[in-house]
Amino acid sequence: MNEARNASRETERSRRTGVSTWLPGRFRTTAARFGGGAAVFALLGTAVSLPATPPAMRPLFGLCGLLLGATLAGVAVWGPAMVGRYRRRQAIGAAPALVAFVIVHLELRPSLEAALDRVADALDGQLARSLATHRIAEPTGRRALEAFASEWADLDPSLRRSATLLRAATDIPDQERGAVLERALEIVLDGSRDRVARFGAAIRGPAMGIYAFGVMLPLALVGMLPVVASTGGAVPMVILVGLYDVLVPLGLLVASGWLAAKRPAVATQEVSPVVFAAAPEFRRTVPVGAGVAAVASVGAWLFVPGWAVPIVAAGTGVGAGLLYHLGPVRDRQSTLGSLDAGLPDALAIVGRRIADGQPVERTLGTVADRLSGPTGRLFQRADRRCDRLGTTVAGAFFGPMGALPSDASTRAGTTLELVAIAGDHGAPAGDTLQSVGQYLETLEQVEREARRELGQTTSTLRQTATLFAPAIAGATVAMATGMDAAEAPGQAVDVSILGTVIGVYVVLLAVILPSLSVVLERGLDPVRMGYRSGTALVSTGVVYPLAYLGASALVYI
Repeated sequence: MNEARNASRETERSRRTGVSTWLPGRFRTTAARFGGGAAVFALLGTAVSLPATPPAMRPLFGLCGLLLGATLAGVAVWGPAMVGRYRRRQAIGAAPALVAFVIVHLELRPSLEAALDRVADALDGQLARSLATHRIAEPTGRRALEAFASEWADLDPSLRRSATLLRAATDIPDQERGAVLERALEIVLDGSRDRVARFGAAIRGPAMGIYAFGVMLPLALVGMLPVVASTGGAVPMVILVGLYDVLVPLGLLVASGWLAAKRPAVATQEVSPVVFAAAPEFRRTVPVGAGVAAVASVGAWLFVPGWAVPIVAAGTGVGAGLLYHLGPVRDRQSTLGSLDAGLPDALAIVGRRIADGQPVERTLGTVADRLSGPTGRLFQRADRRCDRLGTTVAGAFFGPMGALPSDASTRAGTTLELVAIAGDHGAPAGDTLQSVGQYLETLEQVEREARRELGQTTSTLRQTATLFAPAIAGATVAMATGMDAAEAPGQAVDVSILGTVIGVYVVLLAVILPSLSVVLERGLDPVRMGYRSGTALVSTGVVYPLAYLGASALVYI
């Protein structure tokens, strides 16, 4: 059994090096290494190109160059620190799970040192590694837990209070220990709820600012072009390109990064590279995206102006490619999420059976009969392995022939390891497993509450990118080009240029805003970010030209 567990842990460690850990670390290295060079290159390029720029455009061109260089320099200087803070904020989300599993081991064996060692070995992530480091550095479990809680107290003061109760629980009578341990978990869960509630209230203002200054105000300025022309002024299109396709998207990215870096975590967001095995190969994805772009281009050429064809092709082609490539991965994520959601019920059944004296091996079939979905199928496969191969519970779930999928979450692996451990302790472990089920159910409830707390803000961002922005942009371009407005008094705006400039702007919004909504709602999840961006891109490629046609028909009535 120990060999199976050790092998499974090694597999888990290699599997857990997921995108959620890999991507921030990669970004940190890239920002520190290339950000400064890119800033210098941008500033030098601006200085060299400035003499060749028309005199009227030099102030704007120089300002754009300075802003771009300053932004790149800021990424190089502050980017790594922001990524570090983001990772710490995400790591603290695992605090309730860590405390819950420390409690489980204390209930099985009231030794703080043994509990910390088992949890640090079983769990992974920045928080668990921090606990392991303090456990090695300190002579006793009490001092290790105190130092660990102090390190993270700035992000979660409740963790220090919970750690105090965990230390006290080892010195009190057995009949009182359960209440103290339960209170320790309640404190850290309340801390998670409080962090999310405060963040949800704090981001409404900045998120609405992104909506107002990144979407509504720029589109309203397009509608002001006729007023500018009527006063004898002119708005060169190069200014619109610099404003809508460079400065505003750049500002949205900076604001989104700042907002995302402040997001607290409720649970550790895991995106394992293994889950991408469900995606089709790129050599199949590229033809699908290109085919959709070609078909959409032909349809657009028949019904919409020629300038809109590239916008339609880019939006529908790239969006369809993302949906096709990431759709199976997202479905796989949903299946794994359903597996995690069924674990509390599975543990309740196993715990009751073990408490009644039934061997843990015989409980697997009971769970398979009573539960449906991914959790029931998982226990059914494990039960068959026990029967046919005569393996242990650990061998049935873990190892090369184990039933647990290689892309399952850390929570699932750790929970099932507790099921295997329960077989070593017999009936006394039954109540503990039922407690674990209650803990997991409570954690799921806190996560659902967090998503509901942020739901209104993220929904607004997502709907803006998918429908509102392209619809308003198309109508605004139609009104601006249908009146006397533009380069010189009395001339209409060149619709092909303005439509393309604003089209590129709404395509960029279709990538930035849905990605931001995912980060705020769930943390850094490239799968959902790409899938929602694909949906918004397809919608933009269709809604933007249709809104232009509809508004043009009204203007010329």
